Amino acid sequence: MTRKGTDTGFWLRLGVGHPQAVGAWKDAVAGNMELLVSTVSISELLAFYYRHGKPLIGERLVRRWIRAAGVRLVIVTEDIAWRAGGYRHGLGLPTVDSVILATAVMEGCDELLTTDSHFLIAMTQGVIAVTVLS
Repeated sequence: MTRKGTDTGFWLRLGVGHPQAVGAWKDAVAGNMELLVSTVSISELLAFYYRHGKPLIGERLVRRWIRAAGVRLVIVTEDIAWRAGGYRHGLGLPTVDSVILATAVMEGCDELLTTDSHFLIAMTQGVIAVTVLS
């Protein structure tokens, strides 16, 4: 089964009905692929909704998303943290994004779905395929 890693921006786009994000979501829920989400994205998502005065909406959406069929929540392990440190240093990504990238790579994802173009360096370095949602 195809596995796709996701960054926080993917989930924010899903929340506003972005066509690419919705398409990936529907494919996952239908059992055609698996979406992986790092536990660090939960923190980022909740902070976003809290900052915008919508804590209950954010909590409800995040719970729904991470418990859905076709979505797997990945806890940050020591191995992921070690790999993330290498990506932080070697690719110059922010720490949180390095953790998200390490999670996708170590979990065997075929692709990373993101809204951040700075992940493209991982693709140019042959780390993982990256799709930047437009």
